[in-house]
Amino acid sequence: MKCPLFVMLLGAVTATQGCTVDSRYGVLEDMAARVIVPTYATFLDRSEALAHDLDVLCSDPTAHRLERARAAWREACAPFKRSEAFSFGPVRDQRIQAAVDFWPLRTARLEQHLQQITQPTVKIIDERGATAQGLPVLEYLLFVPAPVTEALAALTDDNQGGSRCLFAAAVARHMYGKARVLHSAWTATDGYRPSFTQAGKYGTAFGSPREALELVVNRLLSLMEQVISMKLGLPLGKQSGGHPNPENVESPYSDNSVQDLLNNIAGVRELYGAVDDAAFARADTLRAFVRERSVEVDKLLVEQLLLVEQTLRAIDIPLSQAVVDRPDVVEAAYEAAKGLKLRLATDLATQLNATVTFTDNDGD
Repeated sequence: MKCPLFVMLLGAVTATQGCTVDSRYGVLEDMAARVIVPTYATFLDRSEALAHDLDVLCSDPTAHRLERARAAWREACAPFKRSEAFSFGPVRDQRIQAAVDFWPLRTARLEQHLQQITQPTVKIIDERGATAQGLPVLEYLLFVPAPVTEALAALTDDNQGGSRCLFAAAVARHMYGKARVLHSAWTATDGYRPSFTQAGKYGTAFGSPREALELVVNRLLSLMEQVISMKLGLPLGKQSGGHPNPENVESPYSDNSVQDLLNNIAGVRELYGAVDDAAFARADTLRAFVRERSVEVDKLLVEQLLLVEQTLRAIDIPLSQAVVDRPDVVEAAYEAAKGLKLRLATDLATQLNATVTFTDNDGD
């Protein structure tokens, strides 16, 4: 028997007048409502705050205001790094990922932009492409040189008309614009959210809820591969015969690399629903869906998530320093991340009946 619409929207496996509802719809709606949309809303708010702080800094430069802008940069980074766990849909389709977080930073190309552009605007930043945009560019401008007084002098150099600060302000406003587009793409009535949460019913992005969850699983695997190979493996020297490459950490100028990684894993944990001990009791989380099928698989997944976070927190010095002075500590995080990727590719994918299409050669 066909389910009434109001029953279908409940998104749980429910017997009503002889009909059943696929509980995967509830899982998809939970991801969107509890994690994805709120995370993009936080990024929107924090990118706006960063743009405001940079406008204030450029209008009246002080060390205190630069410190505030640096803090605002870190605050804006956090939700976007968490969102890498669900970096699919509009953020990719509209090339927002590259506009916000294109790394490694091409410093030589950025310096060319800085020399060529003396009156930066959002339009000009947009035309220059990813090498002039986003969080890595702002990190470079706000944190180089590291001492606040020297960085402030570089930003407001009279010989360049203070154009580096104005450039940073334009980049921040450009990023705020991208955050608005991304948030709207998920929250608009005819946006991506209904296509994702009601997969197969709208006939646009997905043919079924299984396809939507397959995308989720493969995106998580893509992120974990990036964590393993690029964010930890490359600095550790896994691709250079064991010789560390500290210059290849993700956020080299702000020493935010470990926090970036913790935010990546927090995004995975939030999407899974392992936020607190009570989370799995909610019938619509991915964790509850898995737990109903195998308590043991849920236990293994949560334990591995916590292990990755634990080993990352053990890196209590900048990652660029740790790969040289304490590689064993970084190695522990590297191995834990590999273990989490394996759990996602086998245990989680199996419970969701999802086909793993991601390969180690796939990249961001």
